[in-house]
Amino acid sequence: MAESAQHKLSFSELHQQIEGIAEALQSDDLSLEEAIDQYEKATAFLKLAQRRLEEAEQRVRFVEGSEERPAEEQGGSDESSKEPA
Repeated sequence: MAESAQHKLSFSELHQQIEGIAEALQSDDLSLEEAIDQYEKATAFLKLAQRRLEEAEQRVRFVEGSEERPAEEQGGSDESSKEPA
């Protein structure tokens, strides 16, 4: 899977990919090289999933009012800083 496609996966899709890889690694059907390749993919998916969780936690803290707005969400038009109607 291309790196840009990985970044478009939802957290749930990442979880499914990791689960599938874990099952494949537990089987005896993979060669050593295939197992290492799958392990590398799983590691990349895990890092991306962790990043998604951290972003979600940051958004929740912002909504609760305990943290500043994330930098990537700042800098928009004045419309973005208005209260919802």
